[in-house]
Amino acid sequence: MTLGYTRTLPRWLIDDTTGIADGRVFAVHTQEPHCIGELLPASEVEPSDISMGELPEGQVLCHVNWQDTPDTATMVDMANDLVLAMTHHQGVRDAD
Repeated sequence: MTLGYTRTLPRWLIDDTTGIADGRVFAVHTQEPHCIGELLPASEVEPSDISMGELPEGQVLCHVNWQDTPDTATMVDMANDLVLAMTHHQGVRDAD
């Protein structure tokens, strides 16, 4: 998705309210297939609620609301991109 001539929207947006509200972290996939889910430690989630596992810091993407239906290959690409987005997000948080 393009935002003007020089800006593009990242594939994943991470909304981190930790320290502001009740500490919930959400991830939004901005391109097809669109979805929004919550990032939680794997130990706090029922296995049936996990859409993407093996993410950094033992996190999983769960409680996902899908606007489009992904295929298996797309899910693998999305998970790899989410790992990169989470790693970048944590690097930015640690720099503050």
